[in-house]
Amino acid sequence: MKIFFITQFALMLLTLNGDLVSMEQMFAKPESTDSEISMETRSNSPEMSRSNSQEMFDCTNNKDRFEFISFNSNIGDSIAEYFDKPLHCAKITEFADGETEVTFDNPNFWQNKHALIIHTTYPFPHKQILHVSFLANELKNAGCSQVTAIIPYFGYSRQEKSKIPGKFGNAGIIAKLLQEAGVDNVVTIEAHTPVLNELFTIPFHSLSPLDIITQHIRTHIDLSQGVSLIAVDKGAYERAHTIAQKLGVNAIYFSKQRYDTNKTAIMSMSGELNTPTAIIVDDIIDTGGTALQVCNALVERRGTPCLWLFCTSSTFQ
Repeated sequence: MKIFFITQFALMLLTLNGDLVSMEQMFAKPESTDSEISMETRSNSPEMSRSNSQEMFDCTNNKDRFEFISFNSNIGDSIAEYFDKPLHCAKITEFADGETEVTFDNPNFWQNKHALIIHTTYPFPHKQILHVSFLANELKNAGCSQVTAIIPYFGYSRQEKSKIPGKFGNAGIIAKLLQEAGVDNVVTIEAHTPVLNELFTIPFHSLSPLDIITQHIRTHIDLSQGVSLIAVDKGAYERAHTIAQKLGVNAIYFSKQRYDTNKTAIMSMSGELNTPTAIIVDDIIDTGGTALQVCNALVERRGTPCLWLFCTSSTFQ
């Protein structure tokens, strides 16, 4: 059995075969079925079309005006290096009572600049969200004309619904916090649910790595030997089905039952698996418990000799 964890495509800005995918594709490239990155954009203003949003968010035509800032981020380093721009580093100071303060050098530099904050929200999502919000607030205080938060792993994205039916959950609070702090655009990687779009009144961009995953599969896996796409649960089926359609193969999903926090039990499979290779696709992996149960089920029950696992965000708790 071979299991490959192909993780964090987006966290390295969708690095593929050593080539960094440019931010022009994220922010300025017209919609195309051949593009390597797809983007979903939302604005509550009906007059704002997709093209208008991209024009507003076009970094490539205003290279002298946009600047990158982060908290010592390897991801930020890669992005800034691609654009031949410096990565400005913000500083986090923690006080004795646990409060934090975010500062940066030379505030006057940021006058009329478009600041792009690059920061993921793992570990401790609540702290990281606050740091992004504090930094956005200070950048606006320094005179930034626009602040974009690039958050590859968007913490609390799985808490979009309240336990009280019909009400938004904690992700809505995060959206309000970022907006009140002065963030004008949010970019994330494969938002866990489209409901996140409804929580923001500012443009919200969800970049999909599915085309990148599809290309990687075509390059590294022999489809002629028989391949099936596997979703770890029904909620992940659309992702697997989309890739399966692009590859011309079958997709199936497992049903699972959650019986405790971060604990699930695999129940059944939606169809027959008769291929020697199974490709599991998921978005967020925490403990990996569900994925491992699916792997075990494929090997023990089906005798699948070769497994691949693709995920876009992983914490591996």
